[in-house]
Amino acid sequence: MLTSFDLMTRLCAPAPERDAGDQMLLLDSLREPVLAIDTAGIVTAANRAARIAFAVGEHGIGQSIYAVLSDVIGRFILDLAERARRTGTAEHSEFAIGDRQYLVTLLPHAEGALLVADDATADTRADAIAASHSALERAIEASGTIATARLNLRGYIADAAPTLATLTGTTEQALRSVRFVTLFDVGARVRVGDAIEQAIGEARTVVVDARLQRARGPALDVQLTLAAERERFSVAALRLVIVPLRSDQST
Repeated sequence: MLTSFDLMTRLCAPAPERDAGDQMLLLDSLREPVLAIDTAGIVTAANRAARIAFAVGEHGIGQSIYAVLSDVIGRFILDLAERARRTGTAEHSEFAIGDRQYLVTLLPHAEGALLVADDATADTRADAIAASHSALERAIEASGTIATARLNLRGYIADAAPTLATLTGTTEQALRSVRFVTLFDVGARVRVGDAIEQAIGEARTVVVDARLQRARGPALDVQLTLAAERERFSVAALRLVIVPLRSDQST
């Protein structure tokens, strides 16, 4: 929305010499969907992005905003448009169409208003995923027995929950200074190393049983789960979860 603010300001400013073709060129240059609506709620123009996002074809021009969007959203938009015209300032809100979430701005324009929509679906979903991930991490940490960590491609811990330090009886700083496989019994290191290579090489989740060494006390039988963390087309890191297999072994 901010990237096209200057263009929107120019488009909404009085300019008697500008013809309809010039206006459409400006509208089509915007990445955001834009609809022009008159005071009666009739769609008088739609830029390329709006025609795609809202499925507005040639038949949509000249129809009411109710037909293009929906009755509920149409009434909502017209209320915002009226307020924008009355105050001479932009009005902001949001609405959902299907599974898409839009942040919308209504700007006074000529004999009506411009609706500028910004698809915020990805941001909304990312926020929800981040909140869910944060809650899950807090729940795991509160368990006191399940450990999580992020492993870089060199086999070192990049980030770890405090529970891993508790399970191993060492410090978080010490955990980052050694190769991850050395946290396990000698007999399990090859198996853990193979699991790491498989998770990275095949970009998939791998589960393996192993014995986790502890600074104080006997080794702990655990289940290690490794999952590939992908960025675009390659694996960027591994996420891992360590779960003790026998609850009778104290930490």
